Amino acid sequence: MSRFLATLLESAARSSHGMVTGEPREPVRHSWAEVHDRARAMVAALRADDDGHPGLPRGAAVGVLAGEPVAIAPLAQAVWLCGGSVTMLHQPTTRTDLAAWAEDTVSVLKMIDAALVVLGPPFDALAPILTEHGIPFRSIDSLDGDGATVRADEAAAGEGDTALLQLTSGSTAEPKAVRITLPGTGGSLQAGYNAVPGCDTPGQPSTSREVILSEQVVWLVIALAMYRHWSISEVLDSLDLALPNEAAPFVSKSAVAQARQRIGEAPMAWLFEQTARAWTSQDAAHHAFKGLSLWAMDGTTLRTPDSPANREHFGAQGYASGKVASYPQVRAVTLTAIPTHLVADINFGRYDTNEMVYAKSLLPQIPEDSLTVFDKGFLAAEILCGLTMNARNRHFLIPAKANTCWEVISGTADDAMVRMRVSQQARKKCPTLPEFWNARAIRTIDARGRERVLLTSLGDRRRFKPADIVACYERRWQIETSYGELKQSMLVRS
Repeated sequence: MSRFLATLLESAARSSHGMVTGEPREPVRHSWAEVHDRARAMVAALRADDDGHPGLPRGAAVGVLAGEPVAIAPLAQAVWLCGGSVTMLHQPTTRTDLAAWAEDTVSVLKMIDAALVVLGPPFDALAPILTEHGIPFRSIDSLDGDGATVRADEAAAGEGDTALLQLTSGSTAEPKAVRITLPGTGGSLQAGYNAVPGCDTPGQPSTSREVILSEQVVWLVIALAMYRHWSISEVLDSLDLALPNEAAPFVSKSAVAQARQRIGEAPMAWLFEQTARAWTSQDAAHHAFKGLSLWAMDGTTLRTPDSPANREHFGAQGYASGKVASYPQVRAVTLTAIPTHLVADINFGRYDTNEMVYAKSLLPQIPEDSLTVFDKGFLAAEILCGLTMNARNRHFLIPAKANTCWEVISGTADDAMVRMRVSQQARKKCPTLPEFWNARAIRTIDARGRERVLLTSLGDRRRFKPADIVACYERRWQIETSYGELKQSMLVRS
């Protein structure tokens, strides 16, 4: 059994905390002990052969189509105790074409090799559609076995086993998922408390309450970004984040603000770095392009709350008329995994700072054995030579500008090796740059009939065909999905 599940079981036995469901003004509380008891009953039902359903084998993938957290929480725990993984399936809405949804769902289930779908409210009415398409399913209500007979450690998932197959958004026809493993939480939490400023080591009586509070504030900051239409107090109550205190069963608004200020930015930055590194690396090999992981570097702008401090720190766009943008703006450059659209790293700051500055500082984060696709705005020897010279087998792919000049060394008009001169200004700024740098120039015609030349360091013509390189560049546009989710799904409510 993984340390994560061991900690979960220990928490169920000892913790007075739990989860809160329902509406913010009509909350319903469920203790972790109650959730775990329900999970054990589900384990007994999942392991048993019943009504034509074989017992769930260890390592099986389970698709979940349900909307009630109080049912999903014990179900996820039950699947993990059976040694399986959970995939939350895309939920149809009242406007969804159910025939198209069923077809997409079948594709997803084949992709994850699902052994079972578990159906729960409010999607019970979809049972006939699943039956029509031959999708094996069971209802959550039917998973009611004898939990007293369950040995939690009999087949539970271990260290490194898959816990979640998280479906990712994208513009391609084929479904994709990110594999998230069960972490060794015992050691990871200890390392995390040691590494994260503001989080004390558990087990020290003098600071144990502060540790719990720091961890809860981290959850609060994440939740506030997700539930931006709720007030802080509503989020706090709904997630049951307040420390139990019979004398003061509520948390004042000033205490929440002080806790957020006290924890600072360092724990959130650390959490982002750790999760980004884990999630982008665990499936990189599966999505590799001829042995190379695929990345994209691009710039964007984000608005911030309008305050004098933000205007002074970040600035804003100015117009020729002399007017200034309504909101302060942040200029950012991200390093994004192309196959999964996950942002692996980001640098940001003042709006009037050139993107090249942020891009240069991201170069050390690009792994070896990789191909990074750039926007043509990053066409500079300092960036591209800095990528290829300072690590093993790192390559670039970038469109040429209309005024880019080069000398053809070899090849044809459609696929040539070219040489470009590094400007004296660039060499003066970065003395390690060579006088000339080479690239492969591939001429292509896009869907609108426009001619484009792609420059790349992938010089092996036999291994890297022009059509494959062009296809890699076209995939770069998929990362706009990440920006769309940030700007339209989250910041739109700010």
